[in-house]
Order: sequence, then C-alpha cells, then structure tokens
Amino acid sequence: MSITSWRSEAEEVRRVAPRHVLFLCVANSARSQMAEGIARSLAPAGVRVSSAGSKPSRVNPLAIRALDEIGIDIRGQHSKSVDSIDAEGVDVVITLCAEEVCPVFLGRARRVHWGLPDPAGAGGTEEQQLQAFREVRDELRRRLAVVFAHEERPITEGRMADARYNVLFLCTGNSARSIIAEAVMNKLGRGQLRAYSAGSHPRGEVNPFALEALRQAKLPVDGLRSKSWDEFAAPGAPPLHFVFTVCDKAAGESCPAWPGQPMTARWGVEDPAAVVGPDDQKREAFRTTLIILSRRIELFLSLPLEKLDRLSLEERLSTIGKS
Repeated sequence: MSITSWRSEAEEVRRVAPRHVLFLCVANSARSQMAEGIARSLAPAGVRVSSAGSKPSRVNPLAIRALDEIGIDIRGQHSKSVDSIDAEGVDVVITLCAEEVCPVFLGRARRVHWGLPDPAGAGGTEEQQLQAFREVRDELRRRLAVVFAHEERPITEGRMADARYNVLFLCTGNSARSIIAEAVMNKLGRGQLRAYSAGSHPRGEVNPFALEALRQAKLPVDGLRSKSWDEFAAPGAPPLHFVFTVCDKAAGESCPAWPGQPMTARWGVEDPAAVVGPDDQKREAFRTTLIILSRRIELFLSLPLEKLDRLSLEERLSTIGKS
C-alpha cells in the first residue's frame, strides 16, 4: 500500500469519528495487539478499542516488550476470537494481515486493510526479532497518529511562548517524585506550562523529605498535596496535554497508565522514599531525585514543540526519560 493510500484511509477513518475500532489479524498475538495498545493511548475518552483473531493464541512477549519501550503497557490485554466481538457495536474494522488470509468480520462496520508483515515470523537473534516488532510498532504509531489526530488543538500548534500546556506527573503514592516534578515544572515553566501531580494509590500526605528538598532549592511548596488521579478524570478537570509517569518499573513498581489523547512518556526515577538508613542518606536520595527531574524538565522545556510532529515528539520525550 502506498503512503497516499493508507494516509487517505486513515484520514477517512478520523472523519468517521468511530466509537469502536476493531483490529484484526489471524492469531491476535502481535500486530493487532500492538495496534490495540497504541490506539488506546491515542484515542479520546469514550472511544472503545478492541482486537481479535480468527485463530487466537496468546499475546507475544516481544509485542509487550516493544510497547514497553514507548511507555505503553499491554500486559492486561489478551488474545481472543473474532467470534466474541459484537459486530453491531463496531464502527471501523482494520485488518492487519499481509501474507495470511484475514479473518472475516460480519457487520456493517467500515473496513480498512493495512497489510503489515507479521513480526512473529521474523528469524535471527532475539534482538533481530525484537527489531521486527519495533518496525511494525512504529508504522502502526505513524498511521494511528493520523486516525486519532487532535482536532481541537494539536500539541505542536503554536509556539511555546504563545501557548499554555497542562502537564500531569503520575506515580503510585503521589508523595515524593511526582510532587517534586510538579513543583519544579511550575517554577521552570514560567507560566507557559501548568504542572499537576497525582497517584493511583495516593498516600494522602507529602513526604517531609520532599518538602525539605524543595525548600532548600528555593522552590515554592504551597498547595502541594497528595491526591488521587481521579480528580483529573472528573468533570471540570483541566485538559491534559502531557502525562509523565515517574515510577520505577525496574524496581518492580506498577506504573499507572492514563487513557485518552495526552502525550505520554515514562520518566522512571528510583523512589527516594524507599531508601532505608539515616536521615542524611534519605536527604541525599531526595536531592538526587530533584536533580534528575530538574534536568529532564529543562530538556523538555528546550524542545521546539512547534517544529515536531507527534511521533517525533514522543520519541524525544522517551529519550528524555532515559537521560
């Protein structure tokens, strides 16, 4: 399929404004699972995304790894039969099989075919196989970014000096890292960005060592509080343009995921609140966290948002999270 062909189809799907998009391939193991995960991260609230196959098997571990690299967790997804999908509720069906015979889907849904090579069929070393998954992942991101492009106000529209963006920092307890990030962003953003923080299981109080580190850095701490992310999903909540998770998956933490269209990235930092030892050692851990997050936020603020498309910006944000 030519670039012009897939892009025109993607734009047509966007104009349809589907409420339920279904991705199909044979095994529902790799391409359609990655498509489901990516689409969930891009689709606006209220849009349902599903995937299925004619001969379902299991979610390929390399699909999970490939999406982990861009901050999307699909461990909660499972391989399922196309027969389990209610045909009447689907607005758009996107088939992804290339060499295989695609599943038949009955119903009135609009059909689009994006034949992509099956990365599960790649040979070579594990790294070479993973690279095949990355290539399909990136192609899906490119196409789905068109399907779910922002209609109201793209992230890249306007200049940083002309716009105000809302940024949410997420972790589990919302007592240390995300609190620090909120304070630093609000200071360095100079009114161009408004930062917030929240947790999936808030502790209910800000860690005193976090407050001490912020005060020593001469950063304001007024108004900082530990709160649930539910506040930002409620009616009247500020629209979010960026959502950054700062929990440390390498330490086995479960990072919360944010649905919808905000630009997301994982900026994992070791939890300073987990340090065991004398108070001086704890203070040093919090100072280190402050330094790491400050550096990443400075890099973020230096990005030429007006010159970057969504995919390029996502890649830059991911790179910052590894710095």
